[in-house]
Amino acid sequence: TKIAANGWTTTTKPVLQAADINRDGTIDLWAVASNGNVTPHLFNGTALTAQSAQTLIAPSKSWPLAEGGTEGSRVASSVESSSGSPMTGGTGATWNSKDLFNPDVRLNGTGTGVLSTSSAISTSADFSASVWVKPDAVNGIVLSQDGNQSSGFIVYADSFTKQWYFCLSKADSSAWTYSCVHHPDPNFGLVQVGVWTHLTVTYKPSTRTMALYINGVEAGWGTHDAVAGFTGNLRVGDYMYNGNHETFFKGAVSNVQVWNKTLTPTQVALLSGTPGYVLFPSDNTNYPSGSSWSTARATMKFEQGLLTITKANGGTWTRGSTGYPNAVLTLQNDGNLGIYPQPAHQLGTALWSADVVEPGDAMLLQPDGNLMIYRPDGTAIWASGTYN
Repeated sequence: TKIAANGWTTTTKPVLQAADINRDGTIDLWAVASNGNVTPHLFNGTALTAQSAQTLIAPSKSWPLAEGGTEGSRVASSVESSSGSPMTGGTGATWNSKDLFNPDVRLNGTGTGVLSTSSAISTSADFSASVWVKPDAVNGIVLSQDGNQSSGFIVYADSFTKQWYFCLSKADSSAWTYSCVHHPDPNFGLVQVGVWTHLTVTYKPSTRTMALYINGVEAGWGTHDAVAGFTGNLRVGDYMYNGNHETFFKGAVSNVQVWNKTLTPTQVALLSGTPGYVLFPSDNTNYPSGSSWSTARATMKFEQGLLTITKANGGTWTRGSTGYPNAVLTLQNDGNLGIYPQPAHQLGTALWSADVVEPGDAMLLQPDGNLMIYRPDGTAIWASGTYN
């Protein structure tokens, strides 16, 4: 099937990828042009229809860790994709070509199994960072950036709670003093040994908001007052405490990326590309009666004006009123979630609404069964409370 009648040039020639973009059971295509524009093409079984183009979120710096080398050989230098800044490793950081990313980098959990490069972010400005990890044990620092005595930020697997953590330092001192976030429920946000996991962290000083995302879904958020400094090396596999590097990570890592901006929950979800959640942008889409969505721990159905979430462990949550066959569910452009008896959102006719106004927000039906609405900076502003 022809995707485009023209435009196939040396500057716009796209890379094609396939997936079920709209989850209708048929494979769709999207074209990624060299200028960063992404155009989805939905397939209905007989023809492809181009959708509105979107622009990829280019990182400030990125280390795919994909050069490869002799199996088990040291990662002497992995070049950053835009500026060429090298990320180098010790003898315990080695190339591996027998796993998902083929290649990736194996870290052996000692002082020699660490990757490092020059300073990549400012901890007192907007930033985001992400990495793919496959831990061999529930322990170790995955990402950090050095100060003089301590690290400015750390992402790590906590051996006590068995959860992923994101922390920002309150002072560059010999004491352990950090603002930390993790999943508030001890049964979620857990480190999975031997499983590839996508971790993303964000910080926005103007709202003091810090957030941790696991596989594209926010796992924890909190507040932190910005602290300047911490302009030392970005490190993969340990952190600095009292002037020394320690708490080494053992496992595999791939595709380290940083941004000098705060990614939104929608951007993080799309960046992750991992299954398990359902994303609803605030774009005024009308979801008609009969719509349904599922994650590992919940099924959500919208039927004739009634929104129902059924939890995997039993129990239901409902909002709205039944008996309206033309009713629609929508996350509006102003950020409010509403149920209307008709596709036209007439003022004063809502059967129910979440009563939030936050343009640019996003809603996710999460793997834990919770339906959440997030501000662009990652702050949670509404929840169904159906996690289980």
